[in-house]
Parts: sequence; C-alpha cells; structure tokens
Amino acid sequence: MIVDYDPLWPLDFEAERRRIAAALGDLAVRIEHNGSCRIVVEQEHVLGHLRLRCWM
Repeated sequence: MIVDYDPLWPLDFEAERRRIAAALGDLAVRIEHNGSCRIVVEQEHVLGHLRLRCWM
C-alpha cells in the first residue's frame, strides 16, 4: 500500500517504541525503525523525466 507521508508517523513509532521498551525492560538492547522510505519526485524536464530520492 502506498500512501502520502503522515508527519505523525515518527510520533507513532516513538509511542510504540516506548511500549515495547517497557514490556521488554533490560532485554531490549535497542529498538529501531527500519523499512519505510519517503520518496520525493521532482520533474526535471518538460518531457516528464523524473528523479527519485529516498531517505531512510
């Protein structure tokens, strides 16, 4: 599923990370988010050539 970026997603992750950390206690060495990608599409020419950039 592809949807527009939601600026609340980092806050959602932080809330979930805290719940996981509380449940796992010292067993959780590190909790990270991996996998999502924001894609910015910029039109470079009138012909419609596109440049994609991805930040992780």
